[in-house]
Parts: sequence; C-alpha cells; structure tokens
Amino acid sequence: MFSFVLALAAAAPAAPVADQAIKPDQVGATVIELSITATGKVDKCKAVVSSGDTKLDDKACKLFLETEYQPSKDAAGKPVASVERISLAWAQD
Repeated sequence: MFSFVLALAAAAPAAPVADQAIKPDQVGATVIELSITATGKVDKCKAVVSSGDTKLDDKACKLFLETEYQPSKDAAGKPVASVERISLAWAQD
C-alpha cells in the first residue's frame, strides 16, 4: 500500500462549483482501492476507508483515475491487471 499527504489549496473565485478546491476545514485520511488494467490504466476507484467527507474521498479517486501506471507482471513477465490500495492524508495548506 502506498501513502501520500496532500495539501489542500484555496479555490479560485471563478472556479465552477463542481471543481472548487476543498475547504481548509475538510481534512482527514482516505484509503482508496484502484483496479488497474494490464495496460496500466485505472478503470475503477473506490474509497475502502472513508475520510468521513465524501468530497475528499471523491477527490482522491479523481486524482488517481487520471494517472497511468506501470502494470503488474506475472511470473512470465506478461502485464496483468491488479488492485492497489493507496492511503492519503489530507492536510491544510
């Protein structure tokens, strides 16, 4: 399992409501589970341990759904699908 600490930045005033930054009082920790294809793309993400704030949990998944990974390999060296868990701690910037 990987661990990250993410700093939360203030929202720009003109940002659309759906894309506004998380507020400073929204802090916590989230553990997400990623399903990664044999090509290295994330095809599913879910919070398996919630921070208690759905916006933080959703933000965690959004960050990792846009990332490509080096796929896992089987004993013969062939790329295979995998599941990874990532722990994120949200901190005020």
